[in-house]
Amino acid sequence: MTIGMKYKHIIWDYDGTLFDSYPIVATAFHETLAAYGIDEDINEIYSLMKVTLAHANAHYKAKYNLDDAFFEQYTQS
Repeated sequence: MTIGMKYKHIIWDYDGTLFDSYPIVATAFHETLAAYGIDEDINEIYSLMKVTLAHANAHYKAKYNLDDAFFEQYTQS
């Protein structure tokens, strides 16, 4: 690296690399489902979230015909 060189782009992978927040995120999702009267296995939620949060949300939205208010409640938990 030369002196005065500036970086144009920085790629940051915080979740799963520096800190594993998946258990916390999956628990919050699980609790939000429970608030809707839905009992799902936390390990399944965790697995779906490891794909992406959007993937997990789409899965349960379709499975239980959830509206956008569900995800809004989850993000506030």
